[in-house]
Amino acid sequence: GALAASAPILSFLGEHPPYDLGSFGKTVTFDASAAGGASDACAHRVRAAWPALFELAQTSTGRAALTSIFRLCPKSEVRDEDGAYALAFWLQSAMDFMAMGSFPYRSSYMLNGGGELPPYPMRVMCDHVDWALGHSKGVPGGHALLAALREGVSVFYNYTGSPAAAAGCFDLSLTGNNETTQDGLFWDYLFCSDMLQPASRNGKP
Repeated sequence: GALAASAPILSFLGEHPPYDLGSFGKTVTFDASAAGGASDACAHRVRAAWPALFELAQTSTGRAALTSIFRLCPKSEVRDEDGAYALAFWLQSAMDFMAMGSFPYRSSYMLNGGGELPPYPMRVMCDHVDWALGHSKGVPGGHALLAALREGVSVFYNYTGSPAAAAGCFDLSLTGNNETTQDGLFWDYLFCSDMLQPASRNGKP
């Protein structure tokens, strides 16, 4: 049997050779690159989205724009800069889950049986980003980029039967669905109580 079927047993300080704190971010970035089966433009576009998001978060008008662009539910409106970070982490989580569930077949694994992701979901995400940017004539550059990212993460958050599909808006407190959200809370508890796993999120190769 497996000693640790899905556990990050090599992601602790003190390992020999030393653990690369940025390895997880690099792997997620790899899946959004040509080497990972997508296009290099995808990773660059995702990188460019972060400063666009945080620039909008600096004003009340910009925060209202973020709420609109990402079609957030009323309780998830971006009201301050902390709300912008919550949005950024929510976007990041979708890409993390899709990278971890990058199987060559449809799978319900990352959604804990509550829905299905397509084969190679990060490649599909990148296709959605490309398509959205190609159909954004007349939309300001930063807004178009963020709207395209919304379409990309919809692969994870807006699958058939998802809470977002039912509500018609995105709830930042949900990670995919109730089952995956609960699973994430269990992991968060372990990270905070038993397992210290420092990590960098730059994602550069």
